[in-house]
Amino acid sequence: MIAELGDMLRYVIEGSKNDLVPLQKELQFVRDYVDLESKRMGDRLATEFRVDQSLATFPVPPMILQPLVENAIKHGIATAGKKEEGLLCTFKKIKMQLYFEFPIRV
Repeated sequence: MIAELGDMLRYVIEGSKNDLVPLQKELQFVRDYVDLESKRMGDRLATEFRVDQSLATFPVPPMILQPLVENAIKHGIATAGKKEEGLLCTFKKIKMQLYFEFPIRV
């Protein structure tokens, strides 16, 4: 767990030096964050990522997705307390633009 926190902190420091990072790196940071939250929430946080692989190098601002996922977890899942809920993270390209959604599954 300490190593995961170290990786996340490293990304925050290094990512802030760039205007854009590949979506693949941003998603790895989000996955690390979700893994950390899973340790805290246990079975209540079931997460699935659906990512169009052609988006791996799509440039995005660093740290743009994590606050959105954090809010989905904090206000959608953590407050509900039901085991069958989860987070579905979908990323796809529509007309050369990145489209993403974080619906809460019940």
